[in-house]
Amino acid sequence: MLGQASTVYMSNSNLYLASSIYDTEKSEPYQDGVYTVTTYLNKQTTQINCIALADGVLTVSADCVIDGGLLNQFSLDEYEGNLRLVVTKSNYGYSVYRDEEKDIEASKPNEDIVDTNALYILDPSLRTIGSIEGLAADERIYSARFAGDVGYMVTYKQVDPLFAMDLSDPTAPKITGELKIPGFSTYLHPYGVGKLFGLGFEAGDNVTEGIKLSMFDVGDPYNVSEITRSGVDADYSPATYNHKAVLIDVDKNLIGFVGTNYGDAVKYQQDRYFLYGYEEGQGFVLKSALELSGLDDGYYGGSANTRGLYVGDYLYVVSAYHLDVFDMNTLEAVQRIRIRELPDYSDIMPLATGSAIME
Repeated sequence: MLGQASTVYMSNSNLYLASSIYDTEKSEPYQDGVYTVTTYLNKQTTQINCIALADGVLTVSADCVIDGGLLNQFSLDEYEGNLRLVVTKSNYGYSVYRDEEKDIEASKPNEDIVDTNALYILDPSLRTIGSIEGLAADERIYSARFAGDVGYMVTYKQVDPLFAMDLSDPTAPKITGELKIPGFSTYLHPYGVGKLFGLGFEAGDNVTEGIKLSMFDVGDPYNVSEITRSGVDADYSPATYNHKAVLIDVDKNLIGFVGTNYGDAVKYQQDRYFLYGYEEGQGFVLKSALELSGLDDGYYGGSANTRGLYVGDYLYVVSAYHLDVFDMNTLEAVQRIRIRELPDYSDIMPLATGSAIME
């Protein structure tokens, strides 16, 4: 195979490689008074290649092109031989008006074209056998998750519509529930029977206002509701855009991720590892906001690289420069190790003569 893949998804039977294709459609010029008008439509499509894995032999078994773009690997899911996927159709159209006599031209956007979203179900030959199109006009997908016969999708512009989709009949998928709440979730994770965890942002007037946790009741896909929500005392977390930065164990009732507080302008950023649990009737319970190494150094190494995992009764939080070990029962630090020395940027970016220095 030649080319590249922007999204990779793998089931037990197949490897799917998806790549975005951007193209511009151009109309034949036509006259509008003194102007020669040409219309353009910038479109995004997605090329999907399926590589079968039977008996350890890699075989390109099918391919297709779907209108729209995928968000990430959670936008795809193989179930009972069919591939389900959700896409955002984000097209942009405009017209160019040219006055040949005066040799001038101007462009005008086509405001009738707005973002829409769609669900497609493809058979093993990657032919569409079921679809829902035209979802959430003027919004785009921020997270998606499939769980058996049900799919979930969050779109966003001003409020957070969580869509529940019945996929039990792959030839006739349908929307079963739609819940609109402020903000939006950028990551969804099944949390036990009938519950769906969401991590994302509080938002208002198209501006994000802080990190939030949500727990949804999805036991009845026809009546989806938000059980509880909780704000997080952090200004930033890589968990909002990278699922690998989230530690979730439903059996241990554990939700973990790193968060950063920037403080005032003269202080270094402060990273903590947040551990939450979920209790019926109480909602999210903050078990601890663990202090991490690096505060004394004035630099932690960037929380984007920080990951948490547990082995036995110990929680390990590792970044590019430090390793912190905590007792899972007491949440007390039992070991702190510097993996490598912090970088010294003073020789790379020396202060210019006369620069102001903040104490």
